[in-house]
Amino acid sequence: MNAPSNSFLTIVIFLSTFFFYLQFGEYLQSGDTEPAERLPVSILNEMDLDFDEFFERQETLPYQYKSINNRIVSSYSIIPGILNVPVYLFAHKLGLDLKLKKNQLYLSHITATGLSAISVSLLFLILVHFVNLRIAIFFAYIYAFTTNIWSVASQSLWQHAPSLCFLNLGILLLLTKKNYLILLAGIMIGFAVWNRPTNICFAITLIIYLMMADRKSVSFFCIGGTLPVLLMIWYANVYLGSFFEYRNTGVYGISAFNGNFINGLAGTLVSPSRGIFVYTPIFILSIVSLPKFFQQANYTLIKSFLLGSLLLLCINAQWFVWWGGHTYGYRLMIEAIPSLIIALAISTQSGMLLTKFKKLIFTLLLIISLYMQILGVSIYPCGFNKTLLINPESKLWSISKSQPVICSKKLLKIMNF
Repeated sequence: MNAPSNSFLTIVIFLSTFFFYLQFGEYLQSGDTEPAERLPVSILNEMDLDFDEFFERQETLPYQYKSINNRIVSSYSIIPGILNVPVYLFAHKLGLDLKLKKNQLYLSHITATGLSAISVSLLFLILVHFVNLRIAIFFAYIYAFTTNIWSVASQSLWQHAPSLCFLNLGILLLLTKKNYLILLAGIMIGFAVWNRPTNICFAITLIIYLMMADRKSVSFFCIGGTLPVLLMIWYANVYLGSFFEYRNTGVYGISAFNGNFINGLAGTLVSPSRGIFVYTPIFILSIVSLPKFFQQANYTLIKSFLLGSLLLLCINAQWFVWWGGHTYGYRLMIEAIPSLIIALAISTQSGMLLTKFKKLIFTLLLIISLYMQILGVSIYPCGFNKTLLINPESKLWSISKSQPVICSKKLLKIMNF
């Protein structure tokens, strides 16, 4: 009997992940995501990228919007909203009222789960370049269900699910080493940066990789990247008044990167309520494997991808709101997940888990990681965020009052324990 093709497996992985996300998850509305939920309505009804129709004149705007040159625009990237249009368009053709809030949330949930599931399929296609088929499938599902991709990226239309698609597709295209596909990779990474400016970390390290691997390919990559840049310039001139307005993307803008770096670094890694090693402890094994991984002569592209994740960690640690506001887990580090999973999969193929003890540790960390994501999908919000802004630093380092503990107590209460 012939083995199933990679194309068939990619479709199976996408469909299984998509429907699982949709079935075992509930859309979590946030002020941050509201522009992405409303933008398709503006595009389909008025063919523009502003939000004037949602507000009365002189009305005080919530933080996710700002008024520039008599236009109401999003404080965040418009890319998630644009990617939300196909689902809205299909629903519009079916006669669904797009102005109803409940319909906007439902359709945005479909987009968020769809983009997250696409990122899982793309990661699988990356993995088959480096590991055998069984390990590739296994780690694709680890990526899907033991990380914040399930509990955060697929549950709200943040910038993270689009970022993961752009980054994973960009890496996949770079693996081909074909110039016309490297050009497309440049387009994908360019859109990743427009979608979420901190993705510039990956653009920098990937350009350095190309300069070392094949300088001719840098030109194709950069030419591809000019398309998103030109579109950014057009949008900035029409809607923002100036390209430099991108400095104020988000609530705080670039001026917010004035936090305590050491505190932010420690918190991002091990805070009881935000630490990446707390919510996905299997990444501890990813870090343990890195010294040996970097000693190997090959895997240069993935090493560059990992260095981009390291740079992202440093930038987020410097931000004074390193915990990412009202959220579950390590939301600000979601874009680092693919590189950590790829490194762990390659290390597993290389024999990292040969002994029974190592397999036991791996299994325990895997179970804890899965449990933490189940908490996020089924129990969050659990009340942790209600008073977070009063004294965030104290609350974020408390173990007894941490988000996982509060959510676990809520779970036990639901189960009548």
